[in-house]
Amino acid sequence: MQDIAEKLILLLAHVSLGLFLSSLLGLLTYIVLLPIVQSIWDVRQIDFALMGVLAVGIGGGVGTFLGWFSRDFSRRELVFLLLLTVTATLIGAWIGLHSSRDAFKLVGRPGIPALTGIVVGAILSGNILRLCLWTISAARNPRI
Repeated sequence: MQDIAEKLILLLAHVSLGLFLSSLLGLLTYIVLLPIVQSIWDVRQIDFALMGVLAVGIGGGVGTFLGWFSRDFSRRELVFLLLLTVTATLIGAWIGLHSSRDAFKLVGRPGIPALTGIVVGAILSGNILRLCLWTISAARNPRI
């Protein structure tokens, strides 16, 4: 019974940290990247939806990976899990963009997509993937 309680506590810690870090790093990446991109390119040439998906997807993927990090994996497995997590968050951010297609219309500027769908899609997809992988690993290996 104590073993099950320890696994549940560990799972809750991973989920909480994964959700927190993915949302924090996803939004932080977007906030830092937006002025840099706007200073380099003309505002009319920027695709804000694509930039939002890439920034939040990559930042959220790294945050999710850090939240679910375990030192038990080899370097090859860690690189594979990082790429898999970032890919899942990019796909989730893209789905989130298209599920909430609202855009803020600024005077003289193109519409900036609402980040709510992008962030929620990225956070959920990365953490659900890692939750599934953790569950499979926990079922195969009785010691977590």
